[in-house]
Amino acid sequence: FELTVDPVNDPSIITGQVELITVEDTPLVITLDNLLVTDVDNNYPEDFTLTVLAGDNYTVEGTTITLDSNFDEDLTVPVFVDDGEAADSLSNTFNLTVVVTPVNDAPVLADIGSQQTNEDTSLTILLSAEDVDNVDLIYSVSSESPQVSVTLDGNLLTMTPALNYNGTANITVTVSDGFLTDGETFELTVTPVN
Repeated sequence: FELTVDPVNDPSIITGQVELITVEDTPLVITLDNLLVTDVDNNYPEDFTLTVLAGDNYTVEGTTITLDSNFDEDLTVPVFVDDGEAADSLSNTFNLTVVVTPVNDAPVLADIGSQQTNEDTSLTILLSAEDVDNVDLIYSVSSESPQVSVTLDGNLLTMTPALNYNGTANITVTVSDGFLTDGETFELTVTPVN
């Protein structure tokens, strides 16, 4: 008597990964070469396809992941492979770990706009800025006109026109996180009074 054993496809098994590192705010293409796969019936990665599943803190297009803006923590990305066979072609779902390296984002100075004060009257305004990476921000200020002096106390800007001066002065404010800056030059109008 003769016994015939028909071969059946055994599913692939994703057993591990190579280290994946990306920089914050930078898309990452995941490839078959990033995975360690065992398949007793097929030659990996020939004729295999990769599927990257949706998850938290990123979006997927094909096999490219785009991290949420300013996300800088380790990321878990579920993936599986298909060996292309008719049956039992899908592997296990594997949670790929992506190490996300943070980058410093520049502070953003809130819009100041044109300002106005009366002759012989100081004007104090509150400066505001946001920085997703740093809370300790440093403000600096300068006046292009010798007729208007400027002083800072933390984020309070005081502009003082010279006695009996009226006209305009350009004031420049800069905010820094110690590495990157943002700034604005605005016009201060000093209106005459009797």
